[in-house]
Amino acid sequence: MFASGVLTQFVFARLSRNVPSLFFFTDNPPNHGYIWFQISQNQNLQNELAKEAKAGLPGKDDFPWNPDMLKQQFPLLDRTFSETNRKHPAAALGSSRSVGKKALVVGDGLELPENSVCLMPPWTLHRNERYWPDPETFDPSRFETAMDDPYAYQPFSGGPRNCIGIRLARAETLSLFAPLLRRYEIHCDSSREPKDSFSLTRRPRKKVMFRLTPRAD
Repeated sequence: MFASGVLTQFVFARLSRNVPSLFFFTDNPPNHGYIWFQISQNQNLQNELAKEAKAGLPGKDDFPWNPDMLKQQFPLLDRTFSETNRKHPAAALGSSRSVGKKALVVGDGLELPENSVCLMPPWTLHRNERYWPDPETFDPSRFETAMDDPYAYQPFSGGPRNCIGIRLARAETLSLFAPLLRRYEIHCDSSREPKDSFSLTRRPRKKVMFRLTPRAD
């Protein structure tokens, strides 16, 4: 009983620390707005996404109920999700990490002094031309093949301690956008990419207005 009680307290403590992050960073309407904007600016992409959504959801009232099949059902939408998070990462400034009491040597011999604090903002990492040619261009085809360096893409951090909400964010976005693209065409009143406001999460400085028009088929 004692061991079971300790384990229960441990699990509850971990959950209580992670649940706020889970919902704060994944339930992120501003990030959905960036996906809407990018789709609205590329009619060919929007047409292909609508075609994919129609194939995956034959009926207009169909809904993708199986979250484990979303990437297989909507691969182009999944790549659009990934490219949006490359260009517009929600936690754009990243998080800091302390080196500790011993210096570390990383990468190609870069030494991190003891007790130093490191910050690697995804915003700048995702615009590094060493990993992302023409980084300001929105191009979902970047994710058709595996990356040479998986740590070049960190909208949800990386490694075994990456963001707890990565699967929820993907499932939430794909299950929301697939039915929308199946039914509606997305229009934006502005062709200018929204200017960002940076805080704990990134969001547009001003409201971005969209219009949805029903599809004929």
